[in-house]
Amino acid sequence: MFKEIIFTSSYSSQIGSFLALKESQNDRDMNNLKQNHILVVHINTKNDLKCKYSFYNKYSILLNKAGNKFFILKINNFLKRLFLYFAIYFLNVFFKNKVKVWEPRPEWINSLFITKFIKLPRILQNKKTNYYGDGFLCLSRSNPFWLNDKKFKAGYKINLLSKFYYHIDVEQFSFKEQYLNNHFEIKSSKIIRFLNEIIDFDDIKLNRKYISKYLKNKSSLVIFPLTTFTETRRATFNDEIRLYLDYFSKNINPSKNLVIIKSHPNSSFKKINSLYIGLKKLKYNVILPKQFEEILNLGIPLEIIPMELLCLKVHKLFNIAYQNITIPITSNVTLSTLKIFPKIKYIKPFGKLLISKYIKKEYINKRLKQENIISNKLKKLYV
Repeated sequence: MFKEIIFTSSYSSQIGSFLALKESQNDRDMNNLKQNHILVVHINTKNDLKCKYSFYNKYSILLNKAGNKFFILKINNFLKRLFLYFAIYFLNVFFKNKVKVWEPRPEWINSLFITKFIKLPRILQNKKTNYYGDGFLCLSRSNPFWLNDKKFKAGYKINLLSKFYYHIDVEQFSFKEQYLNNHFEIKSSKIIRFLNEIIDFDDIKLNRKYISKYLKNKSSLVIFPLTTFTETRRATFNDEIRLYLDYFSKNINPSKNLVIIKSHPNSSFKKINSLYIGLKKLKYNVILPKQFEEILNLGIPLEIIPMELLCLKVHKLFNIAYQNITIPITSNVTLSTLKIFPKIKYIKPFGKLLISKYIKKEYINKRLKQENIISNKLKKLYV
């Protein structure tokens, strides 16, 4: 019987859940361990429909020494998802308090069974749960406010015994002070240590001269993470591309910087290619994601690897100083990365002028509020 079930999806989410699990087991007595069977339920994403990229499948050995034994269930089609619904129902009825459940945020599991064509009844209600945050350990008590008007779906309550594990907090309203005993911040030092374990485990051998030819006469490496403005219908495709090009023209010197496009897991190749062509016309030196995957020998698509791990790999494998890496503040991931690596340089967010020009009216204030929260958090990091 499984003692814990971890529900996860993207590669960033998988690493985040792994770190949260590791944090929760820090106080275990290593001399008196019983085998802990853990089921990892890997939900497919738009860019990994077959659940091909499983972090647990490759790296679970890094936690096996703590008495853990992992089993991976890949949910990569509708029938498997339907089976999952009834399996969760069965476990919840007959083993309600015997199995520890992990999910990114409240209602995430329930949301798996809501589509345009079908809406199954809530399967979990007010259950004691461990939450490890959206994306890479971003504290979340509900859907992100910049995407969703409602704080919680009607009728859903968070069990007061639930625990939240996180690295960054960009919540509009913070509850940490009210519930200090069930909010656990994972320190940057622990994350760096674990990311180094991943790199050491891979034992990648590279020709560092290969990247140096790209960096020749360039003072900085700019890693530009794309957003999901188009995918979340906050902007049209063309306006999102124009936003990026306008931002580059105003903030990034083409003669001094090498640019790597870090696409979002849900970004299309069309978006990446359109931005690449636009930047080349503006005389920027740009590396396509596929090129950089080959240079860095990633083994997984660039859009899937977390920004935090990517920056460490660039620094460690190519001997590029953190001070020579620059990332624009385009999303929460930049805050997380800068919190872990404060020596990395950053460029200000898009700002009111560009957001008002290219983002749909109903999302302007939400986006600006998000940027303001991230900027204020960054100020505290550099005090």
